[in-house]
Amino acid sequence: MCTRPPLDAGGDCGGGSGTHGGGSFTIDISAMIDNDLPVWEQAGGAYASGFASKGLDGSFDAGDEYMLTRFRSGVHLGTHIDMPSHFLADEFKADNTVEKADLRQLMGLVLVVEVPRGSNITAQVLSDLNIPAGTERVIFKTDNTARRLMHARAFDTSYTGFATDGARYLVANTSVRTVGIDYISIARNSLADISISTPSSWETVYLVDSHEPSPLGMRDLVANTSVRRVGIDAILIVRYEDNTPTHVALLSAHVMVVEGLVLDAVSPGWYAMACLPPKLKAAEGAPARCVLSNVPDTGHEAHGEEYEGYGDDDAYYPDEECAGDGEWGWGYDPNDDNAAYEYWS
Repeated sequence: MCTRPPLDAGGDCGGGSGTHGGGSFTIDISAMIDNDLPVWEQAGGAYASGFASKGLDGSFDAGDEYMLTRFRSGVHLGTHIDMPSHFLADEFKADNTVEKADLRQLMGLVLVVEVPRGSNITAQVLSDLNIPAGTERVIFKTDNTARRLMHARAFDTSYTGFATDGARYLVANTSVRTVGIDYISIARNSLADISISTPSSWETVYLVDSHEPSPLGMRDLVANTSVRRVGIDAILIVRYEDNTPTHVALLSAHVMVVEGLVLDAVSPGWYAMACLPPKLKAAEGAPARCVLSNVPDTGHEAHGEEYEGYGDDDAYYPDEECAGDGEWGWGYDPNDDNAAYEYWS
């Protein structure tokens, strides 16, 4: 079965994003690292929260003959990858960390799909998206992009992500080996609401022996009561019950997870992707610089049918009849087993 996108971006099968006119283009889908970058459960941005810091060990203004910048950060900063060792103790003990990332999962053809507005990525949503059989890399463009959450400094608990049943469906029913998403976690924040009823005059509420309320519950509390102080017998005021099982479902199947993508300029369709982390030893994740480009025109023809998932009607995938001689393969740098690239011959 031919599961590749059309090789000619201007052909009958469409190709990459139609908004780029079928010509050569590159789109940087990485987040800018500055203090406006959101980080997990922080309101102040990357630098103000202390998650990252940037300083100078040498500068022209100080009379030095050079600029020398010092940068410190957690590894799950901005656009980044998660390795299996992020949530799986056995994988960490086996040293399955960033320096051993399979770069083939992070380079090659990728399908960008648009998730229906207002929906997390559940099993039903994935079934309706109708991801073509054989697709190995998928980027999910969600409400997070429309809401510009990657441009908002404060962490937003109401972001869109994978539900646990969606992650399990992906593993069981597709060939996808790499998933990307447009916020800093692949796993959704559970939105099962807890009703909080208080007399209108109360200003302080303590929640005891309860599950943590969802963002919807807290917004309702603020909008419709006089409560201005809330206490709870848990370490967090919001629920993340999907966080661990969703990550575990994907990472235990060795699905590569890319989080924090910026997809404002990206339409649904097929692209060539490169998303490479530094070769950081013994780390369970790392920032990455990710780009999309047009699918190269090799001169070979391919025939396909319309991709009937949600999103761009001009996004296509090939059927089983691939015209032209040749095949896709992988090339390797003889000096580095991890350095690989995809080619047509």
